[in-house]
Amino acid sequence: MERAMAAQVQPEHLKQILETAKLREMNRHQEATDRLKYQPAVVSAVLMLAFLFILFFGWLALAYGKSEIILPVITALTGLIAGGVGGYGVGKSQGRGGDQSS
Repeated sequence: MERAMAAQVQPEHLKQILETAKLREMNRHQEATDRLKYQPAVVSAVLMLAFLFILFFGWLALAYGKSEIILPVITALTGLIAGGVGGYGVGKSQGRGGDQSS
């Protein structure tokens, strides 16, 4: 059965198969590139918002004379930021955010 099928394969068929595989790989690469295009901007925006929250809570605490809560607020927000960035790094290193389509 396989010999009969292999005998029917013409060079044009092989060329078409190779072109289809090339197009599939180019599409896969383009999808991965599109997914990663805005990723640095999103991470930067999240870090900037976290920094602004720290500044806002610090200013709020000082404005109302509650300077004793500055350190716990900064510690909590810094821990959340570090945990998020660490989780992002672990996921990226394990390939969960990358191109894993088959």
